Amino acid sequence: MNQVFNLDVFVLVILTIVWCFFHSTLISPVIIKFLKKTLDSKFRYYRIAYNLFSLGTFILVLQYEMTIRKEIIFDWKAYFGIIRVFLFILTIALFYFGAQRYSFSEFIGLKQLNRQKINLTISRSGELDTSGIHKIIRHPWYLGTLIIIWLRDLSISIIYMNIILSAYLIIGALLEEKKLVNEFGQAYLNYKKQVSMLIPFKLLTAPNYKNQK
Repeated sequence: MNQVFNLDVFVLVILTIVWCFFHSTLISPVIIKFLKKTLDSKFRYYRIAYNLFSLGTFILVLQYEMTIRKEIIFDWKAYFGIIRVFLFILTIALFYFGAQRYSFSEFIGLKQLNRQKINLTISRSGELDTSGIHKIIRHPWYLGTLIIIWLRDLSISIIYMNIILSAYLIIGALLEEKKLVNEFGQAYLNYKKQVSMLIPFKLLTAPNYKNQK
């Protein structure tokens, strides 16, 4: 049991949970509303600062995981290597086709430098976008991230970290759904009925979704 869960792994679990907490809290509507009022015109820099903070602290968590990593208990060799290549190509496709619908400058915070509003959606138009890959799944970048974190060779520490991150991504997608329902109302509810959140099960059962105006 000590080899499966020891003090080092416990610290990693806590660090990962703390990272998830701050990553979510610092972009929550309550915090955004407070900071927008407090920072006034400087608020336009917040998205960039938030992304830099999130990336920097996540790198620190990754570095700690590397220092405590023990032997690999699963690697993507032999036939698993073929599956890994397929999943990696799928991930690239998810990010690529997602990028056709999303505004990268909105995502990293550059677009906000010219205004103080943070859109709940990062679509290029700033409106509900149900075209392209969004006809298949609602959150291609969430799915791509879920896949990519599991494509490393797995040690005990990586498995624990990945489980927490996977749960966080799924919870994050659900929370984002609530925000989008608040922003787009019935149009988004209709969209949810037609298109799956992550795994495109509804693609086989639901008719093609038409934009709700």
